[in-house]
Amino acid sequence: MKVSKSDFYRRALFLIIPLAIQNLINAAVQIADVIMLKPLGEVALSAANLGGQIPFIINLAFFGLASGMVVLTAQFWGKQDLDSIKRTLGIAMRSAFIISFCCFVLCFIFAGQIMKVFSSDARVIAEGTDYLRILSISFCFTSITMTYLCLMRSLQRVKVSTIIYIASLFINIGCNYVLINGKLGLPALGVTGAAVGTLIARVCETVMVLIYNKKLNPVFKFKFLKDIRVRDSKLGRDFLNYSLPVIINEVLWSAGMAACSAILGQLGSAVSGAFSVVSVTRQLAMVLCLGVANATAVVLGNDLGRGNLQEAWINSKRLMFLSLIAGIIGAGIVIIARGPIMANTQNLSAESREYLSFMLIIVSISILLQSFTCTIIVGILRSGGDTKIGLILDVGVLWFGGVLFGAIAAFLFHAPVRVVFCILMIDELLKLGPCIWRWLGKKWVKNVTV
Repeated sequence: MKVSKSDFYRRALFLIIPLAIQNLINAAVQIADVIMLKPLGEVALSAANLGGQIPFIINLAFFGLASGMVVLTAQFWGKQDLDSIKRTLGIAMRSAFIISFCCFVLCFIFAGQIMKVFSSDARVIAEGTDYLRILSISFCFTSITMTYLCLMRSLQRVKVSTIIYIASLFINIGCNYVLINGKLGLPALGVTGAAVGTLIARVCETVMVLIYNKKLNPVFKFKFLKDIRVRDSKLGRDFLNYSLPVIINEVLWSAGMAACSAILGQLGSAVSGAFSVVSVTRQLAMVLCLGVANATAVVLGNDLGRGNLQEAWINSKRLMFLSLIAGIIGAGIVIIARGPIMANTQNLSAESREYLSFMLIIVSISILLQSFTCTIIVGILRSGGDTKIGLILDVGVLWFGGVLFGAIAAFLFHAPVRVVFCILMIDELLKLGPCIWRWLGKKWVKNVTV
């Protein structure tokens, strides 16, 4: 049955808004860390920002794995194949847990060596090492929570994840307030307290997921100890085929972002301190854009799973229009927030604040472009299993464009910080044309579950 334009936008917004709220909650956690650590100065901000780069990469690896799962489960949901959905979740959950455990071991043991890659400041390295080591414990919990809640998203049940993440946000902020500042008779732990607060919140998220699955899930009950051991050779091959490029995509993209942070971090604490504020601002401004992108993968995946290929093409154009609106809003947020941000970062050095003011302007332009590219790569191409091309477009331009030439500019030519930053941010502009070309080519319009 064909859906009118107004009905489609209404239904899409019911999915986009909760997903945007979830992204806002994730950004709010980072904002809370920045606000609470800001009085401690540039070293604390840099330690938390740089120490969080590897967890950022690993979390996006989980997101990539879960997104690869969604390629299949969104289309299975379109044809109401619950058994295949459950078996796909089992395969994804087992894979995510194995990856998380291996990452925990490596980060816990080699935290100090990892931090030396991101900073040359001994104080930043020392505080960042403790921060990373504590956060590594949360990886196993995050793998369970993210995989399960991404599945619920593909079934268009986004309220549960919104509620869980809201609860987690308040737990995280409360723990941070107590542990960073030393309230309720506890010692002030500073950066370490922020890591402990995040770990407690991740554990609570997992507990809430287990309770929901056992008591409240109306679709099916996932038996973790039993279903995680599921074996299905055909489904396993399909899962690997569609999820592996997405995992590699997310890992290499996040590693590219971490490389950008490392390049800027090597230019001094004034630069990395400014960039830590910019990173949080960018994440906040992107919440609606990411909501559109993630909703696109679900909506079009459901269309393709039902065999409504023409409807999927029509809806992709509608969703691209929404991505334009989201990008304008995101860029506007950065421009409007620039004044208040500058007024509330007086504790940063004058040099750091100069860099911050410039970076915010460049990031506002980047957000407008990223809204388009993210919707195409994360939403449109992945909905039809076109994940390999998405990998090439997303990662190739970042590493062989921004990161490579940014490093050359910084370390070979010793270019000014502003020039280096502009080069690091150029990838969204370079991949915009190829992304639009691939979308218009319609090779992603296919049912991958037949």
